[in-house]
Amino acid sequence: MSPPAKETSRLLAVDAMRFVAAFGIIWIHTVESPRLTTSIALGRFGVPFFAVASLWLQSQSMRRKPELKWKQYAASRAILLYGSFLLWNAIYFLARWLKHRVFHTGSPLSWDISILWGGVSEQMWFLPVLLAACLIAFQIFRAGINSPRVAMLLGLLFMIAAVLACCMPLPGFVRDEGTNNLVQAVYFLLPALLLSVTIGLLYPWLERVLRSPIATVLAAIVFVISIYVLTRLGRSAACESIAGVAAFVASLTMLRAGWIDRVGKLGAFAMGIYLSHVLWIEMLQAVAHRAGAPVAVWLDCSVAVASLLGALLTSYLLRRTILVPR
Repeated sequence: MSPPAKETSRLLAVDAMRFVAAFGIIWIHTVESPRLTTSIALGRFGVPFFAVASLWLQSQSMRRKPELKWKQYAASRAILLYGSFLLWNAIYFLARWLKHRVFHTGSPLSWDISILWGGVSEQMWFLPVLLAACLIAFQIFRAGINSPRVAMLLGLLFMIAAVLACCMPLPGFVRDEGTNNLVQAVYFLLPALLLSVTIGLLYPWLERVLRSPIATVLAAIVFVISIYVLTRLGRSAACESIAGVAAFVASLTMLRAGWIDRVGKLGAFAMGIYLSHVLWIEMLQAVAHRAGAPVAVWLDCSVAVASLLGALLTSYLLRRTILVPR
């Protein structure tokens, strides 16, 4: 049976925000000009939004398919997410090798066991983390679906855990290990993951509130405030996660707008854009700098837009393969 038109529009709205989030992530990885450094904060909501949307969709799917078994789900998700992760790592490994040989930029890659969970490229860590989160959340959502009381109790516990995670400072040993370290990435994403589980568990009670116009207005205000704080104070696990959740809540009520439907159709390719965009950024920047282009605002903007279009094309061409998980 097809989903109702209203629900289809709602999913398109979430997909539309997913496309915007994907461009925000592209912007983070594109900026080289010191004049645009502060603007990187504009894209920090992207990964938390991806996490919230993915786990919310998982919880909704499990409510529609209560007969789904964990082993069946785990096997399919592992093949889809980790299989895609391994294939993209091979592609990035080859691309980085070619970049070093042709343009003589970047350091030559060497094999390290951490590649199996952290990846070759800076955005690849998200797939193993999302896989682990989905497998753990499955059991939690199953318990909540079977018992509303358990769902309420677990939802409150995860909400408390999310608040504590927002207040937890970045540990010194994590801070010293570099910006691409998997542990550091998980630290910044942890509040969003906990809030995602909270929303998934409590959604039957929160649905009417989250879909109200006032929720959209409040979510937009919270989003703007969170991004502003990020531009002023730098990275914050709390602000990044809250911005991602706020963007998700706002997307739940963005209905009945033609442009949202059109952008939403592009949002179906967002994961492919996320996985492939660094290839385009590095290629375009290497070619531009080899041609003598300086680090500049115009170059960052041009590379970001061109990378979005290139990654969108890549995602479209690979949409029926394991390289673009859905």
